Amino acid sequence: MDTLSTTKKSACLLNLENGDIMKESIERLLKEGVEVIAIDNNSKDSSREVLKSFEGKITYKIRRKIAGQSDNRNWMIKQTHGDYILLLDSDILYHPGSFDYLIERFSDAPEEVKCIGFDPWRYTNMREMEQRDLPSLKEPFSTHGQPIAYTQYGVFKRELFFKDNIWFDENFGTGYGWEDDDYALQMLEKGYKCVCIPFLYFHNKHTEHWFSLHQEGTMRIKERQDYFQQKWGQDIYKKYYGGNIPEKDLEKFKKFGDGSPQNSPFPVSFKAPDPVVMMGVGVCPRTEYARDLFMDW
Repeated sequence: MDTLSTTKKSACLLNLENGDIMKESIERLLKEGVEVIAIDNNSKDSSREVLKSFEGKITYKIRRKIAGQSDNRNWMIKQTHGDYILLLDSDILYHPGSFDYLIERFSDAPEEVKCIGFDPWRYTNMREMEQRDLPSLKEPFSTHGQPIAYTQYGVFKRELFFKDNIWFDENFGTGYGWEDDDYALQMLEKGYKCVCIPFLYFHNKHTEHWFSLHQEGTMRIKERQDYFQQKWGQDIYKKYYGGNIPEKDLEKFKKFGDGSPQNSPFPVSFKAPDPVVMMGVGVCPRTEYARDLFMDW
């Protein structure tokens, strides 16, 4: 991947209460000569101090109140200079060499592919399980049968934003999820696609810390779901989010749909029988029933 050493690369890290992981990711990215842009969403942990410790080495912004993911992503992207832009949620630990790896995968991807990421359903929140070797360059691409932009760990071609003028919809407001699917649908309208590659990376998700941050009141999940339906219509919504769950699988969700962090792979506010809304959020591999269910899809 030495031929990629002169390629301009920018990484955008979106952070909320994950200063320790963000610090390690920034150090790894800077070591690879990557331009780093970060934004902190009014965290109360060490995040502000972490960002200030990189003064003069990265571009960053510290919010005084929580803003939406779309707003934050758009701000970061507008600060970049790279031909390729990595979007990385800061509760994910950047894996050394993965930026160049994902860029190189564009060379054997179909022309319409403008976003390549790591599979959002294949991660671990246990450091001892983290996969250390990057996938083979021959590893097949996947889409998991739905439109999703790989924002938690994915590389986007700069032209999507600055030539095709496709941006994240800031009307989604605070939270996570739906705007990733919205972005992918905007891409599809122009004939572009997103693909992913399975890789077991570290993501501090579905932990006590994660559940404490992902509350309905803070993330406004229902409000964002309603906006998605209004924007794209019921046909699109039903195609990707409704009516395709076998009854036997729905029973599994009902069983674990009490919102308990101990039993459920979903945010604490989540209630069955509307589980498929959270498909774009991911499932921890050690949650066996959920992993098997989503892998079947």
